[in-house]
Amino acid sequence: MNTMLRKNLRLVNFPITWLFIGLVALLYVPEYPYFMTFLYQVLALYFVFQGVRENHDVDFSLMLPIRKREIAIGYIQLACLVEIVQVISCVPVIFTRYRINPALNPVGIEANIALMGLAFAMFGIYNLIFFPMFLKNASSLAMPSIVASTVAALLAVVIEVAAHLGGPIGAVLNAIEIQHLGGQLAILGGGIAVFVLANIASVRLSVARFERADF
Repeated sequence: MNTMLRKNLRLVNFPITWLFIGLVALLYVPEYPYFMTFLYQVLALYFVFQGVRENHDVDFSLMLPIRKREIAIGYIQLACLVEIVQVISCVPVIFTRYRINPALNPVGIEANIALMGLAFAMFGIYNLIFFPMFLKNASSLAMPSIVASTVAALLAVVIEVAAHLGGPIGAVLNAIEIQHLGGQLAILGGGIAVFVLANIASVRLSVARFERADF
């Protein structure tokens, strides 16, 4: 773990991010839009970076003997760590959900491996939009949050609606049986790929804008 990530975990991160990770327990609720579990974390990240702005964390970080790019990367690493922990925390819930309560979810996508892959993809796209906009000057938070959160919410709506459409896509998104495991693993792999590639792009764009900014 690098220096900036340790600093951000101790001084920047809010306890609400870990509290919202616990909301994966909502996957046990039989009638709930499960993708909301991940949108709550988007809200938590807003509060984290509101704290970055209000506490002038960027100004203090610029006094440290590090390059500007390390500051930008550290913020993105913090978000990625929280997001990864949130998705991984779904694993024990997914494997116990239908043993505890076999009732299916009539509201939208089921608690399965595909849900994890789509959550990774949503988080990656959110980071790609939010961080290059926010780190352009690290002072304007409203517009980056509105744009990135709106896109994340629209993705959630599309996914939940797709689960209702039936057909091959709906069958995979709603499956809890092993016969659709291949399709769900493909979605998981694709989601992880989107997460990795989107965050690589986010780092490059964010660093370029952050280094040009005059603080």
